[in-house]
Amino acid sequence: MIFTKFIGLIIIEIVLVDLLAFSILSTLLFLATITREEAVQRGDYPVPTTCEAVFNDHGRYSCWIAIRAHPFLFVLSIATFIGSSYAIGQVEKRIFTKKPEKAEIVSGL
Repeated sequence: MIFTKFIGLIIIEIVLVDLLAFSILSTLLFLATITREEAVQRGDYPVPTTCEAVFNDHGRYSCWIAIRAHPFLFVLSIATFIGSSYAIGQVEKRIFTKKPEKAEIVSGL
């Protein structure tokens, strides 16, 4: 029983760590994104015509979405980052915190 609970907590933590990584990546991409017009003005690399916003991806532009166009998704990305960080902390506390042992009542002193 204890072993399966421990394995379950490990699996939950793996899922939460992945969620945290994806939320960090999406938040950083939101912050690094520039509009298509700004990318065309810079003239560094060819800009895809189907993108509303782009980010520099190792010498080329890749599509992403702009904060101004989708503020709810940006807030959701930040909320996911905060929530998954908190949840990881709670799982870590549950896995690694040792529960205090029950004290015995000694009578007859």
